[in-house]
Amino acid sequence: MSQFAGCLFTAALALAFAEPVLSGRAIWLAAVAGAGNALGITSLYRALATDKMGIGAPVAAVITAVLPVVVGIVEQGWPSAWKLAGFALAVVGIWLLAKPQAGSGISRGLRDAVLAGIGFSSFLVLIRSAGPANQVLWALAVARFTPAAIIFVIGVVRRAQWSGAKPAARLIILAGVLDSSGGLLFSLAAHYVRLDVATVLSSLYPASTVILARIVLKERLSRAQTAGMLAALAAVPLIAA
Repeated sequence: MSQFAGCLFTAALALAFAEPVLSGRAIWLAAVAGAGNALGITSLYRALATDKMGIGAPVAAVITAVLPVVVGIVEQGWPSAWKLAGFALAVVGIWLLAKPQAGSGISRGLRDAVLAGIGFSSFLVLIRSAGPANQVLWALAVARFTPAAIIFVIGVVRRAQWSGAKPAARLIILAGVLDSSGGLLFSLAAHYVRLDVATVLSSLYPASTVILARIVLKERLSRAQTAGMLAALAAVPLIAA
């Protein structure tokens, strides 16, 4: 529902601003980007539901930045020393967050967070290539329709209980509009600055997730996990420096 809402929202904006129609190649790139987004969305929501949000969100954000950073290096050369320091700090943060407690293994929530980062990073790289700045709305509309269709088909095959979404329909639709708004702003930013910089700056979102999880859900982390969360969050502005 959230992805269909985002698709309709961006398509309506594209029509309102009379954006040019995408080429066949751009449509395919946007569709593949949307498939990556489907992996990212489902994995992130599973991670947030099965583990502490203060762990899943930062890990997904740091993994998300990896592929765009590599692409940025290939396109525009090596980053500064500050960025390299951020990479090292990010690795430390992930290790502290991923460190299992005594008698336990790597949690499923953590594995899902890593998958979410892989999906989101592929989405961010491909959506930038799916058309110039004056076609980002149509590209996002296609990219939002793809995960909506994929998730819908999977839900039908697995006989998901759709009735559970009805009480939260308004919040789900709002989430889709906000998600698409974030994707739109990222796409515009990625056309005017380095891809890696745009990506890591947009990856600041775990800060609000962690704060809300602490205030609303009363989540508590161990000292090592807290240090890892702070390291992961601190790595983002360093990478963007």
